[in-house]
Amino acid sequence: MEENRAAPKLLVSLRDGCQLTVPPASVDAVRAEGLAAEAMNARDAGREAGCGSLLNEALALRRGEPLAGVSTS
Repeated sequence: MEENRAAPKLLVSLRDGCQLTVPPASVDAVRAEGLAAEAMNARDAGREAGCGSLLNEALALRRGEPLAGVSTS
């Protein structure tokens, strides 16, 4: 939890739940999409080695099943 609960910055209480507010770059899925886009740009520019490195970096962000352990009830 945050140090200053009176003025939360990351986890904000809403009427019907909570909202996690983080910079987009700290979300693995968003970062992976950005890396994939960079990889395609590298490919289009003829930099195949750079393309492979970027795709490997994107794939390395995946760890386990998405939302594993999150209850839907």
